[in-house]
Amino acid sequence: MIESLRIANFRCFDDLQLSGLKLVNVLTGPNASGKTALLEAVLLGLRGTPGAITGQINPGRSQLLPGASPALVFVGGQPVLNPAAFEQTWNYLFGNKNEDPIEISYDDYERKSYLLKIYYTLDVPQQALVQMPATAALSDVKPIVFDRIRSGESAGKIIVLPNFSIVGSQEILGPVAFYFGPTLNYSELDNVSWYSRLRADNKEKVVEDALREQYPFIERIEVLSPAGIQSIWAILRFGKKRPLSLVSAGISKIVSILLGAASVTKGVVMVDEFENGIFYERYASFWQALIGVCRKNANQLFVASHSAECLRELANIINDNDKDFCLLRTARLDNKCEVESITGASMRDALMSGREIRG
Repeated sequence: MIESLRIANFRCFDDLQLSGLKLVNVLTGPNASGKTALLEAVLLGLRGTPGAITGQINPGRSQLLPGASPALVFVGGQPVLNPAAFEQTWNYLFGNKNEDPIEISYDDYERKSYLLKIYYTLDVPQQALVQMPATAALSDVKPIVFDRIRSGESAGKIIVLPNFSIVGSQEILGPVAFYFGPTLNYSELDNVSWYSRLRADNKEKVVEDALREQYPFIERIEVLSPAGIQSIWAILRFGKKRPLSLVSAGISKIVSILLGAASVTKGVVMVDEFENGIFYERYASFWQALIGVCRKNANQLFVASHSAECLRELANIINDNDKDFCLLRTARLDNKCEVESITGASMRDALMSGREIRG
């Protein structure tokens, strides 16, 4: 798990340092105060690849950072990014007008360290230059570099050229990380892949039991492809079968997150706007199911929520396990975002006494 985290020159964060991160890290705070940006930084730092921004890497392909889709022009039949489009794809990430590199670093509880630096460069290796169309090479667009360091040693640089071709391995830098955004519609391809993997290992029961406990009218789930496209179906009582997404968008969201969390061990699971699409009476059971799966698989959890009702349900769940919880409360000051770290015990006591914890 990530124990400490530093984010420099990334979006709304000038130089943020956090330590004492826990198994369950709960984010709350006003709009535009950095909750999503913090989750994005964690995802980007863990993956350490351009694909974490552009959505070019599995898993969770549809839930990645909201980078602008690059505008392409065609020269000699080849797609080439025009200068403005290439820079627009990356510039929104930089908090200091691109003058300083983005730095995201973190240490885990096993004393392993990771560092990702992102910056523009004119120093491009010769093997990269041969991949650049002449029009792109003359366009004065500087390639962007993902410089990765793991435990003090280089894990390789990735160079993204102006035509968006990539030089270097896209092997992820750190532990596997999944980011589930505020939307209710996650990637069905990921759902099928995660469920199939669990089914092959006889581990699907943990998700199906949690689903059946919350929604008894669903007997189980399975992968079907009646129209040639695989998707998750719900097997309802009395033998009826329906695509899960048509049974309920909220239930489909719960299943997607539980499948992702159950399919990885020693990873990081991030959920933005946890309460979206979930009926308030299900908050407690969803918290219990997700935290239970993450605890069983040694996964770290980062969850953002605006809902007082949703957060109040954590009081009894924290109980005597306060050392496994941390509250991260975000705020915007002088156009920069800051994060206050609050212990699990303080968060529990505030919730149980009815005090406001959202800032």
